[in-house]
Formats: sequence, C-alpha cells, structure tokens
Amino acid sequence: MKKVIIDMMSDGVVSSSTSSTPSSLDSAVQAVARRGRSTSTRSSKSSCEGKKKKKKKKKQSSRKKKEKSKSKRRGRSRSPIPNGRLTTKNDSKQPNSSNSESWESMITEWEHEEGGKETMSSEALKLRIEEGKTHRRSRGESAASTRTSRSSRISLHSSFNSKRSSTEVSLESLKLRIEEATNDLNSLLLEEKEQHQQQNNTNSSISNELSDDDYSDSESVSTLKTVGSTRSTRSKPGSREFNQEMVSKLHIHRKSLCIQDDEYTDNTHSNNNNDDEVVKSEVDDFVAAFDPNDMRCLALVSHNEMKTTMKNFVIKYKNVLKKFKLTGTNSTMKMLGQVFEGDASVVFGPACSSGPLGGDAELVAMMAQGKLGGILFFQDPMTSHPHQCDIECLVRQALVHNTVIATTPITAMTIMEVFKLALMGNGRPELLPSFFFSLQSPTVESYKKGQAKVIENRTS
Repeated sequence: MKKVIIDMMSDGVVSSSTSSTPSSLDSAVQAVARRGRSTSTRSSKSSCEGKKKKKKKKKQSSRKKKEKSKSKRRGRSRSPIPNGRLTTKNDSKQPNSSNSESWESMITEWEHEEGGKETMSSEALKLRIEEGKTHRRSRGESAASTRTSRSSRISLHSSFNSKRSSTEVSLESLKLRIEEATNDLNSLLLEEKEQHQQQNNTNSSISNELSDDDYSDSESVSTLKTVGSTRSTRSKPGSREFNQEMVSKLHIHRKSLCIQDDEYTDNTHSNNNNDDEVVKSEVDDFVAAFDPNDMRCLALVSHNEMKTTMKNFVIKYKNVLKKFKLTGTNSTMKMLGQVFEGDASVVFGPACSSGPLGGDAELVAMMAQGKLGGILFFQDPMTSHPHQCDIECLVRQALVHNTVIATTPITAMTIMEVFKLALMGNGRPELLPSFFFSLQSPTVESYKKGQAKVIENRTS
C-alpha cells in the first residue's frame, strides 16, 4: 500500500500542498502498513496451515477444496483499488482539501475491505478446521469399523477353525467306536456260528446213527433223552416191521454184531459179505471240549482173531477215538498207526508189549498208577491163550478200579456214543469220570475194613 502511495506521489498525483498535512498522511500510511502486515502474517499463517493439511490429506476431494479456496483468495487479493478508481493527473489539480478527503475515504474503504477479508479468512479458517475435524472423525469411525470388522473376522475364523478341529476329533473318535463295535459284533457272530454248528453236528451225528433212513429229520427219534425226543413213528417193538428196520440200520455193523436171526436178516445185502468192502467213518469230525493230554489214556487191546473187527471199529469211530490219548499192546498200536497215518492231531501214549509178553500186565500197572481211564478189549472167547492169567488180571483190575471197560464190540459201540456226547460242545465230563478221577468198586471199602480187622486181631 505504501508503494502505491509513493508511486502516486511520484506521478504528481499528490501535490506539494499535501505537505501542509503531513501528520495525517503519515498516520494513515502507518495504519495501512500495520494492517497490511497483520493481514500478510495472517494470510501466511493460513497458507502454512493449508500446506500442512495438504500434506496430511491425500485424498482427491480435500485437494479440490483447497484449490478452490486458493483460487478465491487470489482473486480477492488481486482486486483493484476500491471501486476501481485510479487517480489521474486531472484529479490532482483539485484543491488540497478534496485530495485529503479522497485519500482518507480511500484508506477507510480499503480498511473496510481488508477487515472483510480478515473476517472472511477467519471464517474460512474455521470452516476448514471444522471440515478437518469432521474428516478426522469420519476417518476414526471408518478405522474403528475396519478394526472391529477385522477383529470380528479373525474371531469368526478362529471359532470356525476350532469348531472344525472339534468336529474332526469327534468324527475320528466316532469312527474308532464304530470299528470296535463292528469287531465285537463279528466276534459274537462267529462264536454263535461255531456253537450252532457244533449243536448241528451233535444232532446230525446222533440222528444219523439212531434214526431210520426212510424218515426225514423231523421224524427222527433219539433214544438218548439228553438230546430230546420227537413224536415216534416207529413200529411196535417185537413186530416184523420193527425188526426189519433195526436190521437195516445195523447193517454197517453186521460183521461186528453178527445177528443170528435168519428171519430178520437183511436179504438185500446178503450177497455183499465179501471182505473187500470199504469201511468208512460213521461219525463226522468235531472239536472236542477237552484236550487229550488233560485226560487219562484210553487203551485198545484185541486178540489175534479180533484184529480185523478192531480195525473196522477204529475206522468207523476214528473221529471219536482220536480225541483221547491212545495206548495199547504192540500189535494193536501198529494197527492204530496205519489207520491214523498222516493225522497230526492224534496223540499216542506209551506202547506196551504184546499180550503174552506182559503187555496186559503193563496196562494193569498203568491203571494202578492212575494213568488209565478206559479199556476197549476185544477178546477171543473161542481160543485158549497162554497169558490167560494176565487177561483175567486186567479185567479184574478194571472192576476193582471201577474203570470203563468194553469186552465186546457191541459194548464198545455203545460206549462210543456216550464218549461222543461227552466230548461235543461244552463237554459233559460227568459222563467220563474215570478219565479225570481215581475210582474204585464199592466192595473195596468193605474189603479194607475186613483187612484192618484181620491185622488188628493178629497183632493183638
């Protein structure tokens, strides 16, 4: 402003007459200079603040607003002298009083304009500050919202992962439980199947031996009450039909039994009495309830004329006999080795000497020591034997020790059915007491008492 006034004075716009009022002019100039400085400092402060805000605000919207405000400020600062008036040389020719008044009016107008600028700049500054505050709030809210959204996403992700891991663990444990349950179920089914098969084998084997071939399984009759009985369809015992049925059923044992009633002999098989007929096992194999080593020995003895009968008997009942530990005299043990050749499940006990050479006496010693549980002794009643005393001793000791003994083929057949029933399934050891305990005849106790009295009388 001072420069403007100096320029005007140099151009002669201000005449020398103005020197008459130097104080007023100087004061005016000083006031204008002070206000110019204040406005300049304020404008510089506002520009610095704008620059700082410009650095902080990198968004496009804030930059546009700043550029608009700058353009407005530039337009206002470049505005001409109030009312667009410029003094000319013709105006300087007016009287001094009018010049001074005009200058004072110009200065006052300019001051008013500068005051308006200051107010406008302060208002603009306030507006900018408010805008900055609102912008900061909005940024803070958006940042908080992003933080919360991010934390919520993280928490959701972690919860999802934890749920997923827990579900995987539960699925694995469920699979293990299912596998254990299936294994237990399979084992139970196998046990039931084995028990059912054993029962079927028991029923089928007994029914095959005791039922008629012409009748179905539902009509078969079991003479042993332990298995159960069904409605009998047989003929009356003693009748011709009954006898014919029995003869037909016992045909496989005809060489051992030797039925003598010609009237009831099975004529259909009369021409097949040759010795070349193949003998087969009559009992299916089964799992025994007891191990052969847990029972006492079963002895097989036969005289020379009964060797063939004994061999046929062993072949028919080999699946029952091999459930025992087998022993016997020399020749009978050789025959057993031929029948059971290649069968690793057969357990053999000690082999005794031949009968005339003391084999029967050895069996008596085993019986007295509690190592023999039963004897199958096929004797020849039609021939004299040099070791008759040993034979009688063996039979007598079997009676004394209350041991199972079969001296005829039919007795041996009957005993085989009891043995089979005692060994099948869960087993019935009460049917085989002499194979587990040492027994004696009921008369032995009275004999011992009598002997005690005799000894007492002699000592007295």
